[in-house]
Amino acid sequence: MSKRVFVSVDQQPSAPIHFVLAALSGVVKAGGDIRPLLAEANIPLNLINEPKTRVSSRQFSLLVHKVTEQLEDEFLGLVDKKAPLGTFELMAFGAIHCGNLQEAIDRACRFYTLMIGAPNFELNINNDKARLALELPADSRQTQQFIVEAVFTAVHRFICWLVDRKVEIHEAGFHYPAPMHEQEYPLLFGKDIKFSCSQSYLSFNKEYLSMPIMQNQQSLIEFMRYAPYGFLLPPQFADSVTRRIRHELINVERVTFPTLDVLSESLHTTPSTLSRRLREENTSYQQIKDAIRRDIAIHHLTTSTIPISEISELLGYQDVSIFHRAFKKWSGVTPGAYRLSPS
Repeated sequence: MSKRVFVSVDQQPSAPIHFVLAALSGVVKAGGDIRPLLAEANIPLNLINEPKTRVSSRQFSLLVHKVTEQLEDEFLGLVDKKAPLGTFELMAFGAIHCGNLQEAIDRACRFYTLMIGAPNFELNINNDKARLALELPADSRQTQQFIVEAVFTAVHRFICWLVDRKVEIHEAGFHYPAPMHEQEYPLLFGKDIKFSCSQSYLSFNKEYLSMPIMQNQQSLIEFMRYAPYGFLLPPQFADSVTRRIRHELINVERVTFPTLDVLSESLHTTPSTLSRRLREENTSYQQIKDAIRRDIAIHHLTTSTIPISEISELLGYQDVSIFHRAFKKWSGVTPGAYRLSPS
């Protein structure tokens, strides 16, 4: 078997199919055809009926980019008020000229308040915590769950970028009941998640608010290369143990995972400390290994014609039937069904 290097596999974890359906809901609402959009993002049409399946972050980012372009709306058609292309960049330009994070958030809140019918924010400070609450327009009831997920993910990524460091979310509250994909929430918003709250909010230590803005017009140009679609994926940080492990293991010619002891030594820590830090990030070494296998499989099934038996071997499975069972457990469909043409 020839060597194949996984250098192009996304470091960003894959996205659940719920995000795909939600991103397309504005197109459906407008009476548009989702099939060309799925085809352009290389997402098989048959997958949208499989609630357990996932797509790569690259596929999802490309899909959101195409939806945004087609609708000419940075809100993806999810609310009646359109956000013309360039809206976020204009808001960000104002934010980078503020003195600290609190001033930047206040300015961003005022900016979106001027857009009648757009999601609005309110920043409140209570004791040692800052709370950023989200108010949605009444016409968004059918899509409000994804709006909250998307907006909060984008907001968190943005404020981390403004101060050039990870802003730890202390608590995240949502005004709706726990969704079917609630297991995704800790990956997006931290481990303290509450549902059926009176309002949706993100809470973090108020000390972050006094941090200076570390960005400028030049860095904004680079940042906007990923706007707005890249903002709908959780931010990745250099100090994230999960990210370091993915980076250590995913770029290999053949998936062979080291033991926890060997991995800990390569990361200059102990097995107990590594396990503890992974628990703090709401994951485990086994979950990371499963996710890497899943995401590499998705990558090759959607970007190559490598035989499924060879993908199975690359992933370290001695029997292709074991790979079939594992992939169906991850995605709800077999590798062959996942690879069906998007058309």
